[in-house]
Amino acid sequence: MFYSNTIFKNAKSSLSPTSITGIVGVVNFLATFGGMALLSYAGRKTLLLWISAILAIINAVIAYALFANLGTLMIAGVLTFIVFFEFGPGPITWLYMAEIMQDKGSSIATVMNWGINLLISFFVPIIIK
Repeated sequence: MFYSNTIFKNAKSSLSPTSITGIVGVVNFLATFGGMALLSYAGRKTLLLWISAILAIINAVIAYALFANLGTLMIAGVLTFIVFFEFGPGPITWLYMAEIMQDKGSSIATVMNWGINLLISFFVPIIIK
């Protein structure tokens, strides 16, 4: 996650921001395996629809926790978001893209993905300040 140390610095927790970022990385890695298993079991469309709705609810919980200074709830919300993201939009987007696009389309989509990542990495510090 971009700037997770900066974001978790504001969380009231007994763990350091670096430790929380490490936990996020481990959870992301492990959730990927669960996402692969769930994908073959439940189907792409169903997973994408339901998990997108769940992610919206989790985002609302994270926002509440952030504004209410509930650091532990915010950290738990972020970890839950990461898990559900890896169950749905994380892998499914790339799978759909590989199946329905030709090489040029996949290349353009990948460039757009990294370009937006670049924009996020540039503007987030400005927004945080």
